Amino acid sequence: MNARYRILYETDLFGGIEEEDLASMLACLHTREARYRKGELIFQEGDVIQEAGIVLSGKVHIVQDDFWGNRHIVSAVPAGSMFGEAYACLGNEKLRVDVRAETDCHVLFLNLQKAMHVCKNTCPFHQRLVKNILYAIAGKNLDLAAKIQHTSRRSIREKVLSYLSEESRKTGSSYFSVPFTRQQMADFLAVDRSALSKELSRMQQDGLIEYERNQFHLKLRK
Repeated sequence: MNARYRILYETDLFGGIEEEDLASMLACLHTREARYRKGELIFQEGDVIQEAGIVLSGKVHIVQDDFWGNRHIVSAVPAGSMFGEAYACLGNEKLRVDVRAETDCHVLFLNLQKAMHVCKNTCPFHQRLVKNILYAIAGKNLDLAAKIQHTSRRSIREKVLSYLSEESRKTGSSYFSVPFTRQQMADFLAVDRSALSKELSRMQQDGLIEYERNQFHLKLRK
């Protein structure tokens, strides 16, 4: 297999797909590749898309800016993850977010509209592919539900504790790193950056956490 495509097996979309079927599947989905520089727009709010993207290298952010220019990070998409799949399956819904390259990145695009209809070639993997798309969308819905739980908390401390607890749960460890800078973490939790930094400092003084940049250690209360 082409080495740069090995990361595809880390995505929900290609789970259970045999290696020998991959080339045929990529052809069936009319894939194309593109490279983006840091900060470059991949998709723009208002676009109508039929393609989802898989990040082969780098990182992508899904962001939403309000009327006054305040930025809210909806999600971070690392290498091996997919974005745009819900809109691509609908095929006629305008994007309500921007998709930007957070770093220089390499993206593989797949036309999911091709997956939503029976393939004239009766590809043996087609049914599995549709099932995987449903799994991927369901997983994203769970992630968004978890985020709503974080941001709906009343205080900054409650938001941070909810978010860090979820990250600890996902990694299975009290030691972990988050995929955000401090400003990005503030944008993700919808709080002021300076207020977030002050609250993190207080939480460390209270013995709840230890942290260094984006590395965190959650501690049990004594």
